[in-house]
Amino acid sequence: KKIVKVDDNIKVNRIIRQYYFQKDYKKTIEELFPYLHSSSKKARAKALFYTALSYIQLKKYDKALDYLVHPLTVKAYGKRAKFWYKRAVEKLK
Repeated sequence: KKIVKVDDNIKVNRIIRQYYFQKDYKKTIEELFPYLHSSSKKARAKALFYTALSYIQLKKYDKALDYLVHPLTVKAYGKRAKFWYKRAVEKLK
């Protein structure tokens, strides 16, 4: 099981480098989707957070909110999740 968790973290990091940092946000969302249910909480939290950030970049603020209030996102990304949540809410006004 530990190997799977390490693999998931490595894969999530690779997806973020390969797509998010290259500004391909649709592909980021698509590729991270399977990891939203990873057995690794770390991989799942990162997938949730970067899915939210991708939706924000695509101006789909309402979709981003669900990911930003997820307990794993809040626990792992605290202030950053709160910052992006407030930003998304402002954009919806």
